[in-house]
Amino acid sequence: MKVKKLGLLFLALPFLFGFTNIAHRGDNELGKYAEHSFEAYDHAAVEGANYLELDLQETKDGVLVVSHDDNLSRVFGVDKSIPRSKYADLIDYHNQSGEPIHSLKEIFQRYQADPSLKFMIETRVNDGTSMEKPLVDLIKQYHLNNRVLLESFSLDSLKKLAKLAPDIPRTQLGGDYREIGDNQYYASGLYSHEAANYLKDHGKKYLLWGVNSDRAMKFYQANHHVDGILTDYPNRLAKVDPQNQWGTVFNNRNFAPKKIQGQLYVKSFENCPVSVYKGYGERRQYSGVRLQADALRQFTQIASENGNLWYCLGDDLWINGNFVKYNKGAVAIAPRVQNGLVMTVKTTPIYGDANCEDNAGRQLRDNSQWHYFAVYKNAGHSAYNLGGNQWIEAQDVKIVK
Repeated sequence: MKVKKLGLLFLALPFLFGFTNIAHRGDNELGKYAEHSFEAYDHAAVEGANYLELDLQETKDGVLVVSHDDNLSRVFGVDKSIPRSKYADLIDYHNQSGEPIHSLKEIFQRYQADPSLKFMIETRVNDGTSMEKPLVDLIKQYHLNNRVLLESFSLDSLKKLAKLAPDIPRTQLGGDYREIGDNQYYASGLYSHEAANYLKDHGKKYLLWGVNSDRAMKFYQANHHVDGILTDYPNRLAKVDPQNQWGTVFNNRNFAPKKIQGQLYVKSFENCPVSVYKGYGERRQYSGVRLQADALRQFTQIASENGNLWYCLGDDLWINGNFVKYNKGAVAIAPRVQNGLVMTVKTTPIYGDANCEDNAGRQLRDNSQWHYFAVYKNAGHSAYNLGGNQWIEAQDVKIVK
């Protein structure tokens, strides 16, 4: 028994040292890039994140997809339930990055080539379904056991994962930190000194989510009780200097390219061919090659310079990420993630879709205040998302902040 426990400890070693930078739903920057998109994950992967955080949902036909919500409405603008839909019926809709919802398999295929990239994966419970076994099977299929940190709000789910994959570390999200049991990590949205002391005394690790300000990043990175942060700005966290007493310092360092595998379409400007360069960034030299719009190419590496992505087509030939798209053809108009507060100016109907065509049969009383999480604008029509598949028309509210 002692030998077995020692073996499990060594398997967990890569997770237990150093401050951990976890890209919450990718480098989404609170709406700059679509959450759980290739665009957000590509930025995070090459700009300093240690982990790509993935929320899981399961489709009607058993496909694990990355999405926080169980409905496409807030991110894709359409009232479409993920658990009640087949995967093939979901991928026709696009988010603000012009991408469909991605399967977990696609994420693994794209980022498996670079062993420095890890995944923090959250299991969710919907309609009594259980995604633990298919998740563990997929992790084992891609030989990623030592590159995954599992997480869940459900203690039941964590127990199932412990039985299925005892060698993969687990994180308890929220709840009573004293119920952590044999899970290795505890994560919360609020820092508690009592929790920090308890976890340290019991050999557990402490993670915080929702840390997005420069000052908070600096404070918690210098706090020896906190072992990592889930942030919407992993690029900032990667450059913070916790030793600077005068405030957070962001340097101009650029990160080494990462090996990833995928395909892209060329996105030209005014139908002009797009230049391919030898090398990337300021050191690039024109290769003499140009690509036409909608040309499909495979890429093998990704790099970033001053926040701009570059994709390698092989043989040190690179294309600027500003001229890349993930799907051929026109991109559907989608909501943009954005947070704020609105107040109704009259009794306001709630709709299930961003176009406000599907009346949910409920309404909000006048002069009531509501947080919104996404904004949709199309052909003179605007709507605010109140979470999930709940939309209200912009004409019925006024902005509070």
